[in-house]
Amino acid sequence: MMVIAGRAVAQFAIENKISMPFLTQEVGSFSEETMNNKENLTFSQAFQATRGFKRSKISTKPSLHAGLGLSSYVRVTSPIRRYLDLLVHQQLTRFVNKLPTLNDAQLKERIKIINVAMPKVNKATRQSIEHFKCLYLKQNNSWHGKGVVVELHGDKATVLIPQIAMMTQIKLSSNAQLEDEIKLKVSSINLVARSIDFKPL
Repeated sequence: MMVIAGRAVAQFAIENKISMPFLTQEVGSFSEETMNNKENLTFSQAFQATRGFKRSKISTKPSLHAGLGLSSYVRVTSPIRRYLDLLVHQQLTRFVNKLPTLNDAQLKERIKIINVAMPKVNKATRQSIEHFKCLYLKQNNSWHGKGVVVELHGDKATVLIPQIAMMTQIKLSSNAQLEDEIKLKVSSINLVARSIDFKPL
């Protein structure tokens, strides 16, 4: 529903010449093998494929959002959480009520302010998520689950833990292979540093 709403509003804005903060994303760089097999990627293949995506950008000009496969898109469904979503609502409300809307130049100024603030917002969001994952595992100290090896670096492996949406690095035996499933448990939690160490069961 979120994507449908964003697509519909983007199209409405284009048809009615309403300035909007469009979310755009250029086509990524993916191997032919990845593209031909995109419906059936393994965990490690999907992990590698994420590196091929281009960063999304905010623009007053409608353009392709390759990740969503849409010719234009705006974020509109979280006006309480994201200021630019609120700005979209304000533009729509003013247009419907036949009031002047912000033009591209005015919108660019607001986008510039948001772009300056966003790294701090993203950092705070990331740290909050890390904190509550630490807290959850501290309160459930008998937790154990499965991890999947998605990348190898000598005797170290990057392991995806789908159950709690986490990545970790673990030292494994030299015969570890991509896609190996490993049973894990928590070995230590540092709530202040928001870090969790895991070890194989």
